[in-house]
Amino acid sequence: MSKILIFLARIVGFHFVEENYKAAVMRLGMYHRVRGPGFVWVAPLIEKIENYVRIGMRLTAFTVKRVLTKDGVPLDFELTIRYRFDPDSTSRSIAAQLVRQPDHVLEGIVQDHADRSLRRAVAGYSAEDICYGEPVTAIEQAVIQGLETQVKRLGLAPMAGGGVMIKEIIPPKDFLETILAAKGHEIILRVLTAYQATDVDQALFAEWVRGFKEAPPTFLSSFAELLQKFSKAERREEQ
Repeated sequence: MSKILIFLARIVGFHFVEENYKAAVMRLGMYHRVRGPGFVWVAPLIEKIENYVRIGMRLTAFTVKRVLTKDGVPLDFELTIRYRFDPDSTSRSIAAQLVRQPDHVLEGIVQDHADRSLRRAVAGYSAEDICYGEPVTAIEQAVIQGLETQVKRLGLAPMAGGGVMIKEIIPPKDFLETILAAKGHEIILRVLTAYQATDVDQALFAEWVRGFKEAPPTFLSSFAELLQKFSKAERREEQ
């Protein structure tokens, strides 16, 4: 019985649009409006429903590769973006183009603009700060602002309250190993500076210097000041 009622309703131009969807209505082959959800009326013979547009939450997860930090280190970011598309929130000419597009095209637009905003935001921070998580929230907010500026005019917008989330930051393997080694050296330096120089301390320091010389040269400059302090301390003891 319900199928018969639906059939009769369609004959007189009534269509049912599911929740979280809107119907894109064409008049004489030209885009005219979107309507729904619920029952919508389409003028028989001169109008038809071209497509059903999902206006509920959309989710896209992707990886942005080789995002350069302020110090030139390439990082990979795994992003998750929650967004929505509402043709009523954009101009008629833009809506006429986008309501005909499949979902993956809209997803590609969001990903492309998120990629650009992410690269601009990351360029303002060092790789070490990012890997330790300090500016992650600020970067997420920068991506949200970038999306709101660039794609909101298209009827696309990130969801309020955490529409962008950085799930994982993947540094180069050798970079991560070097950071860990440098942190270990820093801890040794702090321990050594807390005590007076003894035969044991001198032996530990000599062993550290020998191992430090084998570390990547990029970290030599970062510990130059501390090495100078040890050199001056040794000279004072010899005098």
